[in-house]
Amino acid sequence: QLHYAYMVAENIKTYSNVPIIFGGVSVTTSPLEIIKKAFVDMACIGEGEEAIVELANAMEEGKDVSDIKNIWSKRNGSIIKNDVRQLVDINTLPFADVDEFSDKHFYRPFDGKVYRMLMFEMIRGCAFRCSYCNNSIMMDLYKNKGKFVRRKGIKRTIDELEYLKNKYNVELFFFIDDDFLHIKEAELEELMKEYRRRVKVPFIVQGTAKLSTLKKFEILKKSNCLTVAMSIESGSDTIRKSILNRKVPNNVIINAFQLAKKIGLKANSQNIIGIPDETRKDIFETIEINRKCQAYSISTNFMTPFKGTEIRNNSVERGYIDPAFSVTTGIRGRPVLKLPQISDEELIGIQKVFSLYVKLPKYAYALIRYCESDRIGSEFIYNKLQNWMWKRTDSEYN
Repeated sequence: QLHYAYMVAENIKTYSNVPIIFGGVSVTTSPLEIIKKAFVDMACIGEGEEAIVELANAMEEGKDVSDIKNIWSKRNGSIIKNDVRQLVDINTLPFADVDEFSDKHFYRPFDGKVYRMLMFEMIRGCAFRCSYCNNSIMMDLYKNKGKFVRRKGIKRTIDELEYLKNKYNVELFFFIDDDFLHIKEAELEELMKEYRRRVKVPFIVQGTAKLSTLKKFEILKKSNCLTVAMSIESGSDTIRKSILNRKVPNNVIINAFQLAKKIGLKANSQNIIGIPDETRKDIFETIEINRKCQAYSISTNFMTPFKGTEIRNNSVERGYIDPAFSVTTGIRGRPVLKLPQISDEELIGIQKVFSLYVKLPKYAYALIRYCESDRIGSEFIYNKLQNWMWKRTDSEYN
């Protein structure tokens, strides 16, 4: 969204001197690049809930704003850089307020239905340092600034969820925590007991296979969890460990998905293709581990090297991406890295039929391969294969 934000800010500056502040992950990873823009007056580095309130109060009272922690500003051509403050206790934050959003934004499709959905944060931060994620940047930024992974208390969580459900007529909650499964079994049991009593609506979560257990899945299933999304990313042990810095053995990943399936909890596998050093053979290792996992649904995304991440720096050094490149599309748009061992066209074709390779018998592989590219009759065959895939999937879960 950065380039869109640039366009809006630059246009505002043509008719107004209102101060403009930028914040978010892009600002935190590339603060100098952003604050040097003529139409950007300030930048908020890191978490901004407390900083923006202090800034607003200081501006209202006509006070100097140059020494506010987390806020970078400009004075006489110089950039004033302030350190970040201690990490906020997320239990002290006010309940989410989305009054200003158009009602249409609440409606989201999920698994064949449309719900009034609201995203909810219970846990902030992640304990892992994957090479493609901004989490490592945030960890380093906030070193010695408090506990990085924080969770709202059970009472606070349920109070807020109940309030949001009633105020916005929520029909489905999406817990956007990086790793919902970080919570211990006993605490999850207590949380979900209150959730079933007071909130009641279905929900979806995302977590890591490493922290999953049968007990956690049973609790979630009993509480009307519709899906748990877990990342596989790559089925190649070498790619996963050496390139992605995800040190989770294949058997742990497979076991987590099979535990979910055992009790009828729908699991979504999340995968990445277009990774440095990854070949077609490596991608088929990802397909093969997905076949063993037997997830209900599958997401396949292109490697998206955000600025500041380890994989971005590695890709720039190896000439896979222009140093000035900024991500302007979603992670499912087009391949970003220009890899010598596999073309964009091949990656796009594999992404299109990835789920078919996972879900259908191997004797269908020749037909699936035919659908990777645009050929005579390929779209017709692809649609037939898609219908076959979903019939097989539905029969397994219904």
